[in-house]
Amino acid sequence: MSRTSLAAVVLLAFGSGVDAQALDMPPSAPGSPVGRAYGPTSGGIAWQRSTDDRAVAGYEITRDGTVIGVRDSLSYVADDLQPGRGYNFAIVAIDSAGQRSARASVRIETPDARPNPPGGLLANVYSATAAGIKWDRSGVFGERYTVKRDGEIVLATTNATSYVDTSLTGRRPYLFEVIAINRQGERSTAARLFVQTSSDTGPPPTAGPAAPGGLRAVVYSGTAGAIAWERSSTPGMRYEIARDGQIVGITDGTSYIDDRLTGGQSYSYEVIAINRSGRRSSASSAILTTPGQAAPPTNPFATPDPSGTTTIARLGYPGVRDVADELVSAGYLNLYLDIDDTLGSLADDSVAEAVDGVVERVFDCPGGGSARGQIVPFRVADLELDDCIIEERMLSGRLERSLNRFPTGAGSVRQIEITFAGLRVDAGAAGVLTLDGTFARSDAEGASGVCDRFESTTDTVRIDSARLKRDGAITDISDATYTQTNRQQEFGEPGREGPCRTVQTLEFEGTATAVSTRFMPGIAMITTQADGSIGPDGFWGDATLSANFGDRSTLVVSSVPDREPMVQADIVSDGVAVSFDDGYEFAPRMFDVSRF
Repeated sequence: MSRTSLAAVVLLAFGSGVDAQALDMPPSAPGSPVGRAYGPTSGGIAWQRSTDDRAVAGYEITRDGTVIGVRDSLSYVADDLQPGRGYNFAIVAIDSAGQRSARASVRIETPDARPNPPGGLLANVYSATAAGIKWDRSGVFGERYTVKRDGEIVLATTNATSYVDTSLTGRRPYLFEVIAINRQGERSTAARLFVQTSSDTGPPPTAGPAAPGGLRAVVYSGTAGAIAWERSSTPGMRYEIARDGQIVGITDGTSYIDDRLTGGQSYSYEVIAINRSGRRSSASSAILTTPGQAAPPTNPFATPDPSGTTTIARLGYPGVRDVADELVSAGYLNLYLDIDDTLGSLADDSVAEAVDGVVERVFDCPGGGSARGQIVPFRVADLELDDCIIEERMLSGRLERSLNRFPTGAGSVRQIEITFAGLRVDAGAAGVLTLDGTFARSDAEGASGVCDRFESTTDTVRIDSARLKRDGAITDISDATYTQTNRQQEFGEPGREGPCRTVQTLEFEGTATAVSTRFMPGIAMITTQADGSIGPDGFWGDATLSANFGDRSTLVVSSVPDREPMVQADIVSDGVAVSFDDGYEFAPRMFDVSRF
């Protein structure tokens, strides 16, 4: 080889010092880091892949300054977080030469855990018209309390741990309920206590039904068993079943089968009787122990599950979504509201002459059955329905319906309020609904100028308890609140020709505790929230549906900007997260306002 050729080889092999150094640079920083809290104790982070002239060997993950490890992945899920805390995560890419990228940072803020019912609820009766209740403070920062009496809110929010009521009546029981509310607005189940006011004569009436008698446990196998009890002689009794402190069902029967047990474990069951007035008995208890040895916990994600199939099967995602959709759209009320105008017209038409504006009437329903009660024509109907059939739906129970109209400076307002008291609506294949709660609608409209008019509708729903039987599935909703505001406005420039533009905005939020055979493990705290507008292509805006199952499993469904009606579903279970796209649409079933 010539001396010139050797020099060329040397130059090709080594080049200049600057060029050689440029060929071995550290990786770029992980891109677009994002973080999301899946619940009070879990969250996840994700990032985009780094680039490098070598292969990226992995990503070092740090939480609050402590290195968790190096992983060859683009996401990380933490299931050991604490409620109500912030966590700082950092991701650093490391290539095969050990070179480190710049740090990418992201923060996760976990919500407070759903509060527990206030403990230590006690009462002091001061007189025939006054009593006080008190409870223990949880110690959770920022927790507030709501107090109810016989289902009505008497103290909306308080930071105190006591309440004195001086508006009572002697010799009767009152049901007081105290609900804890955390900083995120999540509500606990109610701590309940009956308070019997004093009286100078006669013994006080019984506070509630007797506890279920004869409670016993039956073991079928290592994974299944049942509990059974004796039926009360009082008609209309329901029974609430709890396993290890968690409500697992509500039934009209006298038994409960549980096929989701583990071998070699003991389970504590409690059954509480609930009468037609909603009064609750003390609990009857039983222990069920399954045979065999306790199996180690299994991970349903032992096999990679990129499509989320295993996760969906475990949590019953479609069922959760259906239940939440009912809540979002107040769909439970559709079975009644679709025939409300007919019932209201029947009540008004049945009045021949009104004395002092109030009459007592009994009238026949179109398909059979009857209704009776007090009626103020075109204003109020307080009715007891006895197998009243309207448009192939049978109604039984009681409701009160009031209608009010009044002018305003810019137009007019119409208000309708309905109070349900154990109303049962049997709509055949559409389902059977039993409902206690209230529905209120306020419609406002007005006009000013050449092209400036508005219409708005606000629906407020409070569901104390509702049971829906549909397609063989049973769903119980309790402590549900729902608000929907729909605004429509036409606007333009006064004095100029041309069509005015219509903008329809929608705001709704709801929360409920649901117990349903539609999904596993059967209990979920469901929350929905949305703020956006409705156009030809559907809902547009920010919306979120979340469900917390109480077993460290959570579901979050979020609207995706520019991709409506597609949403992103994030499910976390056993510390593993699965995300996928779905065709769910955040659009409540709007009621026809003209019907009311």
